[in-house]
Amino acid sequence: YKADDALVFATRLATAVSIVASHPLIFTSLRDSVFSLSNLDRSTSFTAVSLGLLALFTALAVVVPDAGFVVSITGASVGSALICVVPCLIYLRIFPADDDDARNERRLLKALTAFGAAVAAFGTVVTCLETFTDLLK
Repeated sequence: YKADDALVFATRLATAVSIVASHPLIFTSLRDSVFSLSNLDRSTSFTAVSLGLLALFTALAVVVPDAGFVVSITGASVGSALICVVPCLIYLRIFPADDDDARNERRLLKALTAFGAAVAAFGTVVTCLETFTDLLK
């Protein structure tokens, strides 16, 4: 692309705005999840956890400066989980396992969950191989 192409500039600007605007939403969710999954007291460790997570992400941004890699990893792992894994797990959790008529259906859903996890793992491995090696080029 030409360096002075207006549409390329607009696309890059939109991508930057999207990343910057979504960071607070994602960060807040992550921080709340850390507090939910741990026994940390929110009132005493809020600042420490926030700064620690921010330092972790800043270090990762320095090590992995290519946002395309991050987007690819996210798409490979989260995309498959949202399409295959999460709906099956929700269904398996909501509906009881004691129904004999649904036994084959539950087996199929468990297989689909395993398939979704395998696709996510495969996509993540392929993304890493494409980014860090010359094996797939």
